[in-house]
Amino acid sequence: MKDILGEIKKGASLLNKTIVLPEGEDKRVVKAASIAAQENLAKVVVLGNEEEIKKANPDVDVSKVIIVDPVTNEKTGVYA
Repeated sequence: MKDILGEIKKGASLLNKTIVLPEGEDKRVVKAASIAAQENLAKVVVLGNEEEIKKANPDVDVSKVIIVDPVTNEKTGVYA
């Protein structure tokens, strides 16, 4: 039997896409972002305050997740 999920993950990894998740205050989003980044499925960006995200999720490894705070980021005006 084919490993469908494995094939999907392999395809996602090969595409080398970036995913931006705006719900940095949601623990489920942070956990999913961590898993996706750890498995190299995509470059994962979470929007929110880095300190608050890390404080609210001490058990989640966000070392491979890019955290961007739209309140303080210099490019916010360009993206808005």
